Amino acid sequence: MSPITPKRVLQIGWRPKGTRALKRLGCQVDVLATAGQIDEGLDDVDVADRVLQIENFMQIETLVYRVAREIDTGETYDAVIGFDEYTLLPTSFLAEHLGLPRLDSGLILRMRDKSHQKSLIRKARLACAEFVILEDVLHATPPVFPFILKPVAGAGTNTTFRINDSEGWASALAFIRATPGKRSFLAERVIEGREHHFDGYILDGEIKSLDIGRYLANIIEIRNGALCGSFSLSPEFERGLYSTTRKWLTQVLHVLGHLNGVFHVEAFLSDQGWIFSEAAMRVGGGGISVQHENVFGLDLFQTFAEVSLCLPVTPARNSRDHLYHGWVYLPSDAGTILSYPLVSEIQLRNGGRPVEISLPPGTKVGSRADNSVVRIGVACLCGHDLNALESEALKLGGWFLSQVKVTNKTENKQ
Repeated sequence: MSPITPKRVLQIGWRPKGTRALKRLGCQVDVLATAGQIDEGLDDVDVADRVLQIENFMQIETLVYRVAREIDTGETYDAVIGFDEYTLLPTSFLAEHLGLPRLDSGLILRMRDKSHQKSLIRKARLACAEFVILEDVLHATPPVFPFILKPVAGAGTNTTFRINDSEGWASALAFIRATPGKRSFLAERVIEGREHHFDGYILDGEIKSLDIGRYLANIIEIRNGALCGSFSLSPEFERGLYSTTRKWLTQVLHVLGHLNGVFHVEAFLSDQGWIFSEAAMRVGGGGISVQHENVFGLDLFQTFAEVSLCLPVTPARNSRDHLYHGWVYLPSDAGTILSYPLVSEIQLRNGGRPVEISLPPGTKVGSRADNSVVRIGVACLCGHDLNALESEALKLGGWFLSQVKVTNKTENKQ
């Protein structure tokens, strides 16, 4: 595609970091946000030129009709962009409908459908967990215990379970039955090993930026009360791992056909090497974007926008130092948030490193055990000793949780 002169951009889905990146590139940005998002209150709403309400942007018919009403009033757009998994395919379809440059729908399929990408990875003879598809999980026979049950094209740990026995199977089905919307699931063998993530961007098939992160605990353990966070491994101290990982990851992304753009890939480190878990063509969640901005001076949302608009990618401003860098969730119990510590109080405990608060007091939050995106914010940390930092992160998260006051408090258990 030819570079798109940044003018009028239609952004599908509310993502203020993405909107700010587009604005820095000189774009005028209209954002399609759902009624539910607007009713809950949008953070940083002034960052967009206009916020347009839509019932559900994942329903193609609703999306096309809503945008057609804008076109009828004389609005024109030079590009359509979506920063999250759920917006990728609707964005591609709408761009094609409007005759605008778009992401290839086949690439989106490979990067969204976990069963499809795992099949491709296995065909390439790369290590990957064995799995089966349960097209209607409510009427399926469970595979051999234990296994991981996850949506075919989900995000985070939403509706994801480790099933150890028949009791766990029944509990998961009850949860799924009570939250209609997903029936097709992937059941995969439990992978032994520590879960890691790889984030950065690739251009013309060559990885230009790579950060290897190790989660505080395997993400599925959030359902058992584990705290979400991760620490980047130092290229200075882990040169061999970075070298082998770059080769492995390049092969993974080439197999999936993702040759341009940001990536967030997860894998487990075993005695035999990396075991592929899943891959996405979007900015990693949690504190990953905060950390990249802090450590590298690299805004991955801007990188996403630049690649989408076929603009030159702004390189990282900083060289990687020799310290370990990481982040940890600032958690809350389920309920309506009344109050929590000030940023200045948090920074007294994290050495003055960046803190990002996402939810203001008055926000109603669900159980953090049900979804890996639930948190009040994230706090960054850094130091010379990885194990000591992980211990410090757990203490910081525990202290913050003890200071948060919520009303209508409910249990954070499935």
